[in-house]
Amino acid sequence: MIPQQASGRISGYLRCSDDRWIAFGHLHSLQWVDVLRAFALAELVDDPRFTTAEVRGNTMSQIRSILQERAATQPSLYWLQRLVEADIPCTLVQDYDMLAQDPQALENSYLYTYEHPRFGPLKAVGPVASFSKTGSVLQGPAPGEPGQHTQAILANAGFTSEEIAHLRANKVVS
Repeated sequence: MIPQQASGRISGYLRCSDDRWIAFGHLHSLQWVDVLRAFALAELVDDPRFTTAEVRGNTMSQIRSILQERAATQPSLYWLQRLVEADIPCTLVQDYDMLAQDPQALENSYLYTYEHPRFGPLKAVGPVASFSKTGSVLQGPAPGEPGQHTQAILANAGFTSEEIAHLRANKVVS
């Protein structure tokens, strides 16, 4: 688990007994008790090592160890259900194959297909945001050779053909 440490708030991810990972977090100190109860650790509510955000910030490694040990006792869906019931933001951490079949990811166009010059059609993760005025930029494969896209990139940035030729002549770009 990689927690946020500065404020004593716990957020991060944990490995469960089914070898899947869950991510969760709480936004304010009042939810700390709900996190403990969701992980069936209510006995720690009054533990002086964890009662305030400040002391939790100082005992983060202990908290991390306790939560990881507990998460490893049950499968991910068990913990996700408990966290949802406790109103703690959480999710299953998806691998690429899971994401490629996720209805929401597909509906939101998180994946797109592009034509690779050597391998044919490939799927890739798309832009994480789309803006009303500029849309989103879908890129193709990485360049096959250094400088392959230099002309297009510089032209798109507003350089004229003469300016690009000057940059090339002076070996500023290749």
